[in-house]
Amino acid sequence: MDYSFNGITGQVNTCYLKAEWIGFDSEEFMFTKKTYEHKEEGLSFKYLYAVSVTNVGDSNGEDLNLVTLELVVDKSSLAPKVLESILDSSGCDSIDEIDNWNIIAEGGSSIIMGEELVGEDDLEKTIIGAMATVRSIDSMRGFFIDKPMNNFGMTGWDIIKYSIGNKEELFEIK
Repeated sequence: MDYSFNGITGQVNTCYLKAEWIGFDSEEFMFTKKTYEHKEEGLSFKYLYAVSVTNVGDSNGEDLNLVTLELVVDKSSLAPKVLESILDSSGCDSIDEIDNWNIIAEGGSSIIMGEELVGEDDLEKTIIGAMATVRSIDSMRGFFIDKPMNNFGMTGWDIIKYSIGNKEELFEIK
């Protein structure tokens, strides 16, 4: 089967589609079972990928879905103050209860690597495409993480450095 996501195309290799689903009313998450590792002097951390599907609807009544591929800093690499912040806002009773969904929803320790808005007819193919691009996107992750994430010029590296404790404040507005 051919796939396309975020400008990357190819043939689906099902061994890269191993994932776990977590579902909610208007949003579902799929997390890779594989944990990756970034090793660089002064910047080492573990991470995984998530595909989220959010039903965003449309003013015309069309059923639209936002499919997003995110790099998520693994819980084992998160700084204690980030874990405490997630714990405070998630409703979890202990750090052991924090899962990958909490890290994205409560901790902000993820970076969007690509996203596409699709109708219901293209949803399954787009989800498969997002998961199938993980290997390619991971090999170019620096390119995606280098991109500015907001009007302050913050990049994915700023989010990662804050998440793992290498940066004191997430926003450094001068």
